[in-house]
Amino acid sequence: MLKSKAIFERKTADFQPRDCVIEKIIELNSREYDTFSKNMLADYDFIKDNIDLMYVDQEGTYHCLLVVGENRSDGILIESEGSSYARYAAFLPNACDFLVAHQEQTQGLHDAKPELESTGMKMNL
Repeated sequence: MLKSKAIFERKTADFQPRDCVIEKIIELNSREYDTFSKNMLADYDFIKDNIDLMYVDQEGTYHCLLVVGENRSDGILIESEGSSYARYAAFLPNACDFLVAHQEQTQGLHDAKPELESTGMKMNL
């Protein structure tokens, strides 16, 4: 059995995934992550402090933050469009597995020690 989490849309005809670039990874402690994930429309300093990193470029690619929580496997992509709250958000199941795979790939390419914060990670969601 393979378990994961997903967001299901009722009677959707199709999905419209968007290209995105993870400009920065923000790790919150468990309590902060729970608060954020249950109230994403509130203003947060970590979003305000990174407003310049989040935008949609001319090709329609979302440049965003990936918010992960301590001891959590999933994450949330956000593009605030100049606001201090998560105006656009996408649930990313198994975000930690994704990050580990990316770090291993990057480490193999650059033979460098992996870091939690990463820039310019492009993905198609």
